[in-house]
Amino acid sequence: MAPPKDVPAFAGPTSTVIPAVNHWSDGSLLAPHEPIRHDLARMERLLQAPFFDGTQPWKVAAFFKWYNDWFYFNVHHHHDIEETIFFPAVKARCDVIPERMAADHEGLLHMLDEIRSMEARFKPLSCGAPAPSPSERRLAAEELRQKVAHMAAELREHIAEEERFFTPVIREKFTKEEHQQLVARIIQAAGLSGNAKLCPWIVHAMYRWAGKDYVEKEMRATMPLPIRFLLDYFWYPKYLKQGVAGLDVLEFEADPSTSAGKSLKRIHSLKAN
Repeated sequence: MAPPKDVPAFAGPTSTVIPAVNHWSDGSLLAPHEPIRHDLARMERLLQAPFFDGTQPWKVAAFFKWYNDWFYFNVHHHHDIEETIFFPAVKARCDVIPERMAADHEGLLHMLDEIRSMEARFKPLSCGAPAPSPSERRLAAEELRQKVAHMAAELREHIAEEERFFTPVIREKFTKEEHQQLVARIIQAAGLSGNAKLCPWIVHAMYRWAGKDYVEKEMRATMPLPIRFLLDYFWYPKYLKQGVAGLDVLEFEADPSTSAGKSLKRIHSLKAN
C-alpha cells in the first residue's frame, strides 16, 4: 500500500528538549507530543481576532466540535495511556517516576474540561432564553482565549518535562525491540475507535517532525497490514477533513457550507504557523 500523498513537509521537531532525532529513543515521546504542540499552536492562532471573536455561531460550533472530537479526545487518551501503560512499564525499570508527572495530569485535565465547558457561554442560558449579545460573546471569546493560553503554557511545560526525564530512561533501560513491544501494547489497548483518531493524528505530525522516510520505516512498516489499510484509506482522509480542516475553517470569512462561503475567502491578517 502506498503512503498518503497529502502530507506535511518536513520541518523538524518543535520540541526545545529534543530539537533533532539522533537516536531511535528520541522519537518515543516526540510521537505523541509533537501533534499536541502543533494543535496548541493552531488553536492559539485561530482563536485570535480577526479569525474568532465569538460573534459567528458557525465558528463557535466548528471550534468546539474540533476541540471535543479531536484535541480533547486525543490528549485525554494520551494521558490515560501514560498512566495505565507507559508509566508502569518505565517504573518497572527505573523504580522512581517524579510524582509531578502523574499529578500534573489531574490539573491539565481540569483545564481541558474548563475549556470544553466554555461552549455553554455562547448559548442561551436556558430553553427560550435570549441568545447572548455580541458583546457577551466577545467577552466569552476573550475568556476562552485566556483559558486556552494558560492551558497551552502548562501543557507545553508538562510534555517538555516528560521529554527531559523519560527520553534518557527509554534510551538506557529499553532496547528498540522492547520499546516496539511497548508501543504495540499501547496500540492494542487503544482499540479501533481510539486508533482511528490517535493514529492519523500522530502520523500527520510525524511527517512534519521526522520526514517521509522516517514515517515509512519507523511507523508504517511496523503497523499490522489491516491497521495500515484503515489508516491509508479511512482514518487519514477523515483526519485531514475533520482534524485539520475542521479547525482551519476558522480562517474563512463565511461558513463554507453556505452560499456566502462558497468563495472560500480566507482572512489573512495573521501569519500562519
